[in-house]
Amino acid sequence: MKILKGFAVSLVICCCLLGFSGCDDGHKHSYGGWTIIQNAKCDETGTRQKECKCGDIVTDIIPQLGHNFVGGTCTDCGANE
Repeated sequence: MKILKGFAVSLVICCCLLGFSGCDDGHKHSYGGWTIIQNAKCDETGTRQKECKCGDIVTDIIPQLGHNFVGGTCTDCGANE
């Protein structure tokens, strides 16, 4: 029984170490394309993400688009100047 407990504890420790090690094994990240999480708006930033095969995720901020006022009204969101 003691051996089984020792094995179980060792297994949990190994799993934790492997799970939190990230890409310290010399792995070079290979990310896919960007996925839009939230589109940017005239006055709000957006976000996008891309993921590596190993599960690492990079998140990027998409800048605000800014208003496009024509005749005092934004053509994108309808805000007034």
